[in-house]
Amino acid sequence: MSDTFVSTTLEAMASGLPSVVADGASASIVLDGECGLVVPTEPKEDEGRSMRVAMSQRNRQHWIEERFFNATAALVQDRSLRSRMGKAARKRAEQHFQWPVVNSAMLKYYDEVDHTNSSFVEHSFSA
Repeated sequence: MSDTFVSTTLEAMASGLPSVVADGASASIVLDGECGLVVPTEPKEDEGRSMRVAMSQRNRQHWIEERFFNATAALVQDRSLRSRMGKAARKRAEQHFQWPVVNSAMLKYYDEVDHTNSSFVEHSFSA
């Protein structure tokens, strides 16, 4: 299972909604327990190597689905948790993922790369 629809997660956050996501791409955006819930797609080390090895693909899928169900149920059943996480999600989206913020970070990165490359080029051809 993979989570590649980061834009959907960002749209939910910007709308003030907590998300339930797999521990893939969106996990870096959704802070587990703060802006939503991150569901593992593999048993943790402490759940035992034998469990991970013995799990068939069908059982693994069931294991993942059960965790998604439990995480979603927790949000559905607890209005204050939903509200708190939704507000935190909106705040995080505004502070880190609005276009002016993203644009500024990209320009800063490009500037750093440009300076690094300029130094490299000057050093390479000055000898």
